[in-house]
Amino acid sequence: MNSLLAAATLIAGTVLLSVPAQAAMQLCNKTRTGASVAIGYLDGDKGWTAQGWWSVAGGDCQTLVPGRLAGSAIYLLVDGGRLPPGGKQSGGWFCTDQGGFTTRNSDYSNDQHELMCEAAGLKTEQFREITISGGDITFNLTK
Repeated sequence: MNSLLAAATLIAGTVLLSVPAQAAMQLCNKTRTGASVAIGYLDGDKGWTAQGWWSVAGGDCQTLVPGRLAGSAIYLLVDGGRLPPGGKQSGGWFCTDQGGFTTRNSDYSNDQHELMCEAAGLKTEQFREITISGGDITFNLTK
């Protein structure tokens, strides 16, 4: 199972809508094994937000963010970072927890805008950046 997820690749498909700021995000797990998924995204005036964990069974699709994506990128973490790297990126850092969580970076940042997740008993993890161009987004997790 771990080797499947470690070798997983992500393919993004975009379907354009007339209101791009209200896009939804769906993840389809095209593998045979389940995946635990967390996402990070810009949530309007609430700022950068991370949510997890969704359990997406092999062969299933699940809507992770219904109709509220904004900005030019979202961030994805599968099973604690076992996606292949998506190239060099400086951002995408969020606070996570082993159980279900919703965190906002502004709640865990110091005056220098550095994340202080560990001070709150959370873990700092870098999610993989996915560029979005508007409309609903479907990600296919594959081998």
